[in-house]
Amino acid sequence: MSFTAMGDAAERRRRSDTVWSSLDIYDTRNRKVATALAAIARLFDEQRPLQGGESEFLSLYDNLHALSPQAFTRLVSSPEAYCWVHHAYELIQIHFRSGNGEREDTKGPISKHLEAFKVLAAGAFFTDGQAIAFDAPCSCEMPVNLPCTNLLLDGDGPVSLHGVAGGQVHVSVGGEKFRLSPQSDRPEEPGREPVSLLRQALLSLDGGEILLSPYVFQPSRIESADRANTLAVGYEGHHRLLPRMQESFEVMRRFAPDDYKQIAATVSCIGLNDPAQSDRSQTSLSDMPGTFIVPCYVNPFPNIECIIHEYFHNRLFALEEAGQIFIDQEDEQGRSARTLFSPWRVAARPIKGLLHSTYVFIPVTRFWLAVYEGTDDADPIRAYALDDSIRQILNLRIGMHLLRNHGRFTEYGETIIAAMESSVAEIIERAEQAGIAHDAPAMQNNLDGTVTPLKWSGYERTVTVRENLRANIQHHDVNGDCRDLPFAI
Repeated sequence: MSFTAMGDAAERRRRSDTVWSSLDIYDTRNRKVATALAAIARLFDEQRPLQGGESEFLSLYDNLHALSPQAFTRLVSSPEAYCWVHHAYELIQIHFRSGNGEREDTKGPISKHLEAFKVLAAGAFFTDGQAIAFDAPCSCEMPVNLPCTNLLLDGDGPVSLHGVAGGQVHVSVGGEKFRLSPQSDRPEEPGREPVSLLRQALLSLDGGEILLSPYVFQPSRIESADRANTLAVGYEGHHRLLPRMQESFEVMRRFAPDDYKQIAATVSCIGLNDPAQSDRSQTSLSDMPGTFIVPCYVNPFPNIECIIHEYFHNRLFALEEAGQIFIDQEDEQGRSARTLFSPWRVAARPIKGLLHSTYVFIPVTRFWLAVYEGTDDADPIRAYALDDSIRQILNLRIGMHLLRNHGRFTEYGETIIAAMESSVAEIIERAEQAGIAHDAPAMQNNLDGTVTPLKWSGYERTVTVRENLRANIQHHDVNGDCRDLPFAI
């Protein structure tokens, strides 16, 4: 091999690592959060839009320099810090760039947002074992997740947060003051105090810990039914489902070890919902990176698919922050009026949505191929893995075909698309080597944990994977996007 060819191969590996595995994109984002926080503090110090009302925020920001490097990194890498900075920039843009100077109607929201920074500061100082007391307490509605910790201020109604010291959180409710130490169980009625400090469920993984909580998502400005669904599972529900999630991650470590390592190192919180109550829905909120909400099934294998799926949405969010992918701004922002068939959705989607679906199902397909390769016919999950391997390879081929036919990509975007194409080609080759069949019975995951063949109503025999996909195209490809596919379904 020539030096030029060796260099080209090394560059392709580097680009593939950037797209699929390197953690550098998260380090870059964390530095951006730290830089943005400093810029916000500098702006408020110079402009003083609240005529002194920003003084305590500025003092708190200066106090962050007393944190250990580990605690400061944990703060700026938290989803709450990213969300806080993101919303602060939105308020600043409205306040200072309206074209008419400063706006009076934004001062209230800005003041409230600066108050919310106290919750972030309290969490950071608590986890660092340091004390901090606020000049004026921060009023919150319980329950309140304490960032950078696994702790929850539990109760109903308002609570005033005064600070932290000596491993305790100082609060008041209705004028009565409490110094709260963490406890593992919710106190029983009667005689329960109006507020308690509870330890939330915590997944212990090789390389990290992941909080299981429905309360981390409260600061998000993105509307999602899944936020309500995970709240319905609640504090006790997440503790009850902890063993099931622990089992799921153990299975993931066997069949998708690289994804396990990434997720353990970068995900801070998972919210769980009941698939029987939430229509099996799941979501990632782009303003709270490192978090997502997934259904928790009895069977660990569908749980792993959901976790990998949502994690790679998070990863693509980070890649999108690193550079523009689409040439057209409407496509880049996901607001294009033009929509395309998606084999993973009932309704057509803007091309940015199709990019996300195609991207996340590449590692999902790798997982199901590994399950097929690593099990035998005596294991019921193998038939489900065969279904998903065939189905997702066909879906990926459709997704890549539509992206290439309808997308206009920047140079940076081309590196992502090229890495995706290369990965799909590797998956197809691997499936051929594994002897994946041309077609197989379609399978379904049931809520009781069993896997059974899929049958259509009024259709006596089992449906095949390709029949199911052809029916999907027939019913939902309203624009005829799949008419010119270069392969047969």
